[in-house]
Amino acid sequence: MKKFHFSLDRVLRVKEINEDKKKDEFQRAQKYKDQIEKQLNELKQSKESIIKELNDTQKNPVQIQYLKTYHNYLSSLDEQITNQSYKLQIAEKELKHVRQEWIDAKQEKRVLEKLKERHYQEFRKESLKQEQKVLDEMTVQSVYSR
Repeated sequence: MKKFHFSLDRVLRVKEINEDKKKDEFQRAQKYKDQIEKQLNELKQSKESIIKELNDTQKNPVQIQYLKTYHNYLSSLDEQITNQSYKLQIAEKELKHVRQEWIDAKQEKRVLEKLKERHYQEFRKESLKQEQKVLDEMTVQSVYSR
């Protein structure tokens, strides 16, 4: 009995490699987005602690120079937060794009896997038919040979 051979095995292998590559890209994009998000949260927490510190400082007499320094630092933090928020938006868009590419690659691979399964089922069906035919012939020959 001959062995099953799927003519598109190489194409299927390429699709599997492509899917793995897209999955890795997705994981890298997810990690990058998480890193940007963590940095943004740290900046926001920093700003909150500076505001709290500034409010505590203002309860006592303080020099204007200190207030200016706080406000300058807060302005700098606001600018950093804005920049980081923008980076996060870009990272989220990229993540969405890479996720869709990964989904598409999985679907392409799945189509070929289903086709391979269908071809395998047809092969099995044909093989069983051939086996039955051989058995029938053997039975007929054994009946006639008696």
